[in-house]
Amino acid sequence: MSPAERTRYAVVLVLTRKHGIPEERAEQMVNDSSFSRLLVEDPVFVGHRSADYWADDILDEYSLVH
Repeated sequence: MSPAERTRYAVVLVLTRKHGIPEERAEQMVNDSSFSRLLVEDPVFVGHRSADYWADDILDEYSLVH
């Protein structure tokens, strides 16, 4: 598993375990988020924040869009 895949998985785990979101839905939220794009474009920047931070960011983004 690459570092990017581990980071993505860690965020999915936070969404599922801490926020009670079903895994399939959490994966979709991660894939549809700006986090996913940023992880590809600037993985070093993403790596400076925790999985909890990114999960909260995704939840904020999702609540604004939906």
